[in-house]
Amino acid sequence: MKPAYLILTAIIAVICTSCSKESLMGKLHVRFDSEDNERLVTICAVENPSIVLMEKKVPKESDFELCIGNYVISIFNADILYSDVGVQIRPDKTTNVSYSAEGISSVSY
Repeated sequence: MKPAYLILTAIIAVICTSCSKESLMGKLHVRFDSEDNERLVTICAVENPSIVLMEKKVPKESDFELCIGNYVISIFNADILYSDVGVQIRPDKTTNVSYSAEGISSVSY
């Protein structure tokens, strides 16, 4: 009887103290100053940048819901050369990435 009670108590303690899904999520807000409609935003994990986690065409600005972690943001466009930028997504926070009309990025947390 005692081992079953200890196991049940341990399971309840783990469930009560585990993180909820919302606390493991953050938001990425991407904004462009230029009006070009042909931008493709790709998001990859820093640990494996060859695997695309998300991909979306973004005309002016967009939000992405991501798990906490470090990501590489790549922008593909025929007219402007955008450099890749690394960002960190923090729990319940928004990371903002802005791109000028010349393709220069700035990140704010």
